[in-house]
Amino acid sequence: MVKHGLQRKIQYGILVFLGLCFLLPLLWIILASFDPNAQQGIKMPSTWTIQNFKDVLGDSSNLRSFGVGLILSGGQAILVVLVSVLAAYPLSRYEMRFKKASCYPFCS
Repeated sequence: MVKHGLQRKIQYGILVFLGLCFLLPLLWIILASFDPNAQQGIKMPSTWTIQNFKDVLGDSSNLRSFGVGLILSGGQAILVVLVSVLAAYPLSRYEMRFKKASCYPFCS
């Protein structure tokens, strides 16, 4: 019983460690986006500003890049849906051996 509890604590410890490995970079990105003097360390900004967002969204070359990315990702999404529909229709009509549920052990 004690061994089982220790094993569970080790598992939860590993999960907490992995969670922190994913959450700390995300926290840094969020805090650095509002910090006018962001560095490669997690710290609370001394002054909060949205000037970084204004600089990125105000630049015309960035807006053009966002538009190109939107067109490419939208075209890719439409292409994936079309190919998926073309593949799904024949698969739905194909007669497979175990497609219908069988009542074999319970049939009278």
